[in-house]
Amino acid sequence: MTNRSLPVLTAIFLFLLFLEAGCVKPEPPPPNPFREPIPYAVGHSPSFVGAADLNQDGFLDLAVANTEDNNVFLLINNKDGSFQDPVQLKTGRQPRSIAFGDFNEDGKVDLAALNNDEDNLSLFLNQGHVLFAPPVIYEVGRAPFMATVADFNGDRHLDMAVVSRYDRLMILLGKGNGTFENGLVLDPGAIPTGIISGLFNGDGFLDLAIANNGPGSHEFIFLWGRGDGTFEKGEKGTAGMNPLSLISEDFNQDGRPDIVVVNGLGDSLSFFSKRKKAATERPVTSARREDRSPPLRPILAGTVSSIWSSPTAAARISPF
Repeated sequence: MTNRSLPVLTAIFLFLLFLEAGCVKPEPPPPNPFREPIPYAVGHSPSFVGAADLNQDGFLDLAVANTEDNNVFLLINNKDGSFQDPVQLKTGRQPRSIAFGDFNEDGKVDLAALNNDEDNLSLFLNQGHVLFAPPVIYEVGRAPFMATVADFNGDRHLDMAVVSRYDRLMILLGKGNGTFENGLVLDPGAIPTGIISGLFNGDGFLDLAIANNGPGSHEFIFLWGRGDGTFEKGEKGTAGMNPLSLISEDFNQDGRPDIVVVNGLGDSLSFFSKRKKAATERPVTSARREDRSPPLRPILAGTVSSIWSSPTAAARISPF
């Protein structure tokens, strides 16, 4: 081999390296990490599933609302990710969703089934060992659809905020013994179907966000909490067509709540992130109420095929 041929061979070698580098294919995506689904028989027309530790063994169990069968099925975890045959709780007509909380403060998770065709909810207090007391009925308005659980009046007892499809929000104030008294009732907008609670405007009081699913609606509305179990109407957010449900999490880990709205029409969701505060803006305290600027801005909309809502203090819930 002559010295003249070395540069030619070097050039050919480098050219081949260049071609190979340009043809490198990306790594294939990892395989689906989930096993094949395990079917579990529930009732007719299941409309809601929630997860909570119903027997205090440290493992999440399932509660399913069966709309046509007028019952709730409880599936107890075998501690290996499989579930026992369901235990049945008889509800009112057409239970649409379930709310969870320790309403009598005995360390056990209780549940409330919202009966869409009876205009009430059935409250089941957990007696332990997957036994529940007969339900106590609370009238909450025509066609109740969804509820959120939190302490809205600062008395350290869990309350409930219930939206009904006939334009009604009702606050039930918990007494800490498993009973409730009627609180605020107001009109949140046309056909409310989703509700969440959170510290949305930064004043230290729990607020509500409600998705209104009325004809042609694009709105969800904020209700600012006063800390005494009452609320005042705040700003309206604009989402996609017919907002159906919503969740709140800190998706960008900035310490401030974001909101995702699932839209009933248009196969989309809308993602709202919290605005950044200006450098000169003073922090809002519970005594300062003047900050009423819209707290969220839409930054993303995309296609959605399923929905999973956020954890509450007692459970993770997912409406279908």
